[in-house]
Amino acid sequence: MSAFPYSRSDSPHVGLYRYSFTGYQRPPRSIGAAFLKRERCQATKILALDLGKRRIGVALSDALGIMATPLMVIASRGAEADVAGILKLVQDNAAERVVVGMPLSLDGSAGPEAQRVQEFIGLLSRSSPVPVESWDERLSTVAAEREMIAGGAGRSRRKQWRDAVAASLVLQSYLDRVRDVRP
Repeated sequence: MSAFPYSRSDSPHVGLYRYSFTGYQRPPRSIGAAFLKRERCQATKILALDLGKRRIGVALSDALGIMATPLMVIASRGAEADVAGILKLVQDNAAERVVVGMPLSLDGSAGPEAQRVQEFIGLLSRSSPVPVESWDERLSTVAAEREMIAGGAGRSRRKQWRDAVAASLVLQSYLDRVRDVRP
C-alpha cells in the first residue's frame, strides 16, 4: 500500500500530480483543481513597461497571470534602440503580451507625456509579434516610491528600482482587472 491515498490512475486529479522522489503528490489544497485546469489553458506571461524620459521600468507576470514582479530598469537610448531591447526581452521571457503604462492626467486627459508614450506604443506595436496595450498608470511612480519607503529601501535602492516597481504596480492593476473580467 502506498503512503498516498490515490494512485496516479484512480485519482480525481489525474493531470495535476507532480512527481517527487517519494512518489506522486497532490497539489496543495489551497489551489483548487478547477482553478488549475482553467488557468493552465490561459497561461500567458505579460511584460509591462513604465516609460520615462531617461529610464524604462520593466515588470513581468507569472505564467498564471496572478502576480507581477519587477524585472529590471533599462536606460533609455532612443526609441529604436528601446524597441529593439524590449523585443529582445519579450523573446527572452516568452511574453505573449506587452502592457505599457499610459501617463494620463488626474482628470483623465492625455497630456504631452501621454502623447509621447502613444507614439512609442505605435512604434512598438508595428514591430512587435505580440499585442501591445496601454494601461492607466496615474501616480504609479509615486505609489512605488511610497511602497519602497514603507519597505525600508534606501535612497539609492529606491532610485535604482523605482521605475521597475512602478511597472509592476501597473501590471498588477492590469492583471487584477483582467482576472475580474474573465468568465
